[in-house]
Amino acid sequence: MNTQGKLSRRGMLKMLGAGAGIAVLSACQPGIAPAQTGSTGSAAQADAANLTYWFFVGGPNLDTQKKLVEEYNSTTKGAKVTLEHTPEIKEKTLAAYAAGAPPNVTWYPTGGWGALGFANTGGVIELDDYVAKDYADQKADFYDFLWQANVWKGKLWGMPLDTNNLAWFYNEDKLTEAGVKPLDTNPTWDELVEMLKAVTKPDQWGYQVSPEARYFYDFLKQAGGELANEDYSKTLVNSPEGEATLKWLRDMVYEWKISPNPPMEKGFETGSVVFEYEGSYRIPPYRQLTDIKVSAMRTTKNKAPFTVNGGESLQIWKTKPEVQDASWDFIKWMTSTETVTKWSIASGYLPVRKSAAASADFKKVLDEDPLRKVFVDELEYGGFWLATPFGDEVYSAVTDAVQTVLLKDANIKETLGSLETKLNDVLAGKI
Repeated sequence: MNTQGKLSRRGMLKMLGAGAGIAVLSACQPGIAPAQTGSTGSAAQADAANLTYWFFVGGPNLDTQKKLVEEYNSTTKGAKVTLEHTPEIKEKTLAAYAAGAPPNVTWYPTGGWGALGFANTGGVIELDDYVAKDYADQKADFYDFLWQANVWKGKLWGMPLDTNNLAWFYNEDKLTEAGVKPLDTNPTWDELVEMLKAVTKPDQWGYQVSPEARYFYDFLKQAGGELANEDYSKTLVNSPEGEATLKWLRDMVYEWKISPNPPMEKGFETGSVVFEYEGSYRIPPYRQLTDIKVSAMRTTKNKAPFTVNGGESLQIWKTKPEVQDASWDFIKWMTSTETVTKWSIASGYLPVRKSAAASADFKKVLDEDPLRKVFVDELEYGGFWLATPFGDEVYSAVTDAVQTVLLKDANIKETLGSLETKLNDVLAGKI
C-alpha cells in the first residue's frame, strides 16, 4: 500500500518555516529543535498518565485499533492511551512537532516509506537503549528485514507492527474462460506475459500496468537490479537491469497491448482487467465483490522472486523521559506476539513476528483462507524499501519517470539517465 504524501517532508518543513514563532526548518538542518511553548492545553501534549497515539487509517482497521487500545488501558497499571484518528498524519505530526506539541506515539509507514523521514527531523527518539534493557531477547522473533528497515545511521527508529507484500490477484472465472491455469510457483516474466496475452481480448485486458515506484522496485529486484548502493549515496537504477525492467513494463502497453492506455478506473473490480499486482490489504475489499471470484498467485521472478514489504511501525516522539518510558511500555504491548496476532487476523496485514505467524490462531486463519496464505508464504523472500529518510522523494522521482514511459512512450535510455541524475541529487540531500 502506498501511503506516500504528495508533499515531501522537506517541502513541508519549508512551509512550516514561514509561520511566526517557528524556526526556519531547512532540508540541510535535519536535527530540528521543536519550538518551546508554555501551553499545556494541546491534546498532543500528554503527561505520563495520558498518552496520545496517532493512527491515520480509517474504517474497520481503525475500529480494531480502538479495541486494542481499550484492551491495553484496561490491563495496564501505567499511563492510559488515547487514540486519535489523524488521516493527514504526516503534515499534522510535523506541524505539531514544530509547535512543540508532538504526539507521543505514531503509527507510520516503516523505514524509508516514511518513519525515517520522521527520524530525520530530530523529533523521534532512537529505541536501542529500550531494546537492550528489556526487549533484546525479542529481536530474533521479528523478521530481520523488517527490523533492519527501521535502522538508520546504526540506530533503531521504530518497532514494526504490521507488514504487507505483493502478489498477483486474478479473476478465477476469466482464467477458466481463457483456458489458463494459474501456477502454484513463482511465474517467470515470460510465463506471466503469456497468461496476460491469453486473457486479453476486446474490452478486456490482462493487467493494468502501474507507474508506482513500489511495483517497479519489485520488478527491478526480480531482474537482479538495485535502486541504490548499500549506503544509499548513489543510485544504480541506470543499468541493464533497469532498462530491461522499464522495457518489460513499456512493452505490456505498446508492444503486446495487454494493458489499457490510458489507465482505467477500477478495472479489476469491474472485471475489465483480469490480473492485478497488489497487496494483502486488498483481501478484505475483494471479499465484498459479489460478481468476481478472486484468487492470488505468487509474485513473479526473472532471476529471483522478490516483493518489497510495506507496512507500519510505531515511533516515540521526544517529550519528558517518564512519558517516553510510558510510550515504550505501550509499544512493547502492541508489538507482543499476542497483540500482533490479533491485529494481523483482524486487519489483513501480515504478522511481523515469526511466533505470530506460527501461532495456532493465525494458522487457523490460513487454513480457512488460502488467499492470505499466498502472501504469508512470500515472507521468505521479502525485503525493504530504501532505508533512507529521503525515501518519499525517491519514490516520487521513480514514479514520475516510469509514468513518462507508460503514458508517453518516452525513450527508456534517456528516461533512466534523467532519473539517475535526479536520484543522485535526492540521495545527496540537494532536492
